[in-house]
Amino acid sequence: MNYYEHHIGDYAEATAHLSFIEDAAYSRLIRKYYAIEKPLPAEIKAVQRIVSARSKDERDAVGAVLEEFFTLQNDGWHNARCDEEIARYKEGASERDQKNAHEKERTRRHREERSRLFAELREFGITPKWDATVTQLREILKRTCNAPETRTGGEQERTCNAPETRTGGEQERTCNAPETRTGGEQERTCNAPETANHTPDTNTHTPDTNPTPTRADAACVAFCTNGIGSIKKDKDESGGDLARANSPPLSRAAEIAILLRKRGAAVIPANPPIVEWADRGVTDEQALRALEIAKSRRAEAGSQQPINAGFLDSILSGEVLKKPAKPSRHHGIADTDFREGIEDGRL
Repeated sequence: MNYYEHHIGDYAEATAHLSFIEDAAYSRLIRKYYAIEKPLPAEIKAVQRIVSARSKDERDAVGAVLEEFFTLQNDGWHNARCDEEIARYKEGASERDQKNAHEKERTRRHREERSRLFAELREFGITPKWDATVTQLREILKRTCNAPETRTGGEQERTCNAPETRTGGEQERTCNAPETRTGGEQERTCNAPETANHTPDTNTHTPDTNPTPTRADAACVAFCTNGIGSIKKDKDESGGDLARANSPPLSRAAEIAILLRKRGAAVIPANPPIVEWADRGVTDEQALRALEIAKSRRAEAGSQQPINAGFLDSILSGEVLKKPAKPSRHHGIADTDFREGIEDGRL
């Protein structure tokens, strides 16, 4: 038996007085009884072994349960409820076998019919969806076989799959179109081409006119990814480096970031605090003062943690900006420093 009915109420009523170990022993005994579909062995030791009762308490529990719930007969220990369930199961075996046989036969016929319907429809040039039901396949084949026929050059054609036309927003099938006569010849209209007039798409697509990224944008991308290693340079006649003439100037955020990175700070132009500093007009002296204080604090704490933009911003807002800063002679750094910084790996 692969399963049996377990009535919780009946079981609880019959076993409420058992100890924890005795209840476990009884559960194992009846499961084994149903599995082998016959009485348990007459020898108690054999029963104890098949239910893995090893300790003294477990062996005693098996003996107590056998004495209370089982009856010893010539062929072993019987349980009345288990015998009834097994007998009922065996009585229904023939019926289940017959039901299973009918189900297998029904499945076989279903698959054969489905395969036949697909094959017949393919002969008419129709390929239904793979998940179409047998009922749908029958209906498609019925419509196909009952469709009117036309002859073109002596060849008979099926017209069930004629294209659809739309008139005034209503979809009409043309397979049932009335017959017309031209010059005494009867013509079928089932294979008539679609009469819908399609207006050509006149939408004009404007080409992408996104401007070339600025040096600040390029710097942000370069610092945020690992794709930039150097900036190409042209050579003059003497072999010297010439920067590209059409390179736009650095943004203020990029200038501040490069200034701080050259001195060991872990910042990039895209950091929100750096962008905010540029908008607020933070000078080079103020940014460097904040970096100096940050390094001092890291040294005092014995920390090797990088100095990021957030740490610098807290120092700038809390200490540096409270003191008046001297005006800066130079608003930023030269393009040459920017290019050389990227090429030698410092930026």
